[in-house]
Amino acid sequence: MPEITRIERIVWYELVHSAYWEQYLSQYVSHKYDYRKAYSTILLVLSTIGASSFSAWKLIPNGEKWVPTITFGIMAVVQLISICQKNVVIDDETARKLRELRIKYIEYLNKIERLYLDIRDNKMDTETIKKRFFDIRESVYPIEELKDSLNIKKLRKPNIRGQYEMEVRLSRKFGIPAPTTNPYHNKWTTRVAKQISRMLQRLEQKEQRREFR
Repeated sequence: MPEITRIERIVWYELVHSAYWEQYLSQYVSHKYDYRKAYSTILLVLSTIGASSFSAWKLIPNGEKWVPTITFGIMAVVQLISICQKNVVIDDETARKLRELRIKYIEYLNKIERLYLDIRDNKMDTETIKKRFFDIRESVYPIEELKDSLNIKKLRKPNIRGQYEMEVRLSRKFGIPAPTTNPYHNKWTTRVAKQISRMLQRLEQKEQRREFR
């Protein structure tokens, strides 16, 4: 097998890097949308409770002493959440820019993948590879500029799932080792399933001992 040159290794690392970001952005946007739905649901529930309990003090003994206080407290919390919403929950404009950034990464990834396949299939000389690679790299500036403007945080769950999806994709396309763990599996469910399996094994062993007796 021919030795991998330094520029070939650089192209491969760039491919992995762009593949990771494309998948991470997908998981990141999905995570933000889920958080937004939960946030909106909580806000709706609190608003409904505040509105419906405003006149409840008339139906509760001595309710006029404490129900209005709780109601106004809930309404104050709702107002505070509404004020903080823009700084906590993803807005439509940020979501649009995140989707735009992911599309840019997909376009960039396609170019890098094409170069990598040409390297492996056509056995191009080093200088040709360098020229094509750095020509592609010229398109990275608007991507990095947009990414920096969005202040994207590294979140644990999207990071793990993005890494997994990237490894699965590269495994299918280029034959790298497939990931051994699946982050989509529920750990609690898996633990309970193992406990049930062990319990059934113990019961089966007890039945076998009884038969021998």
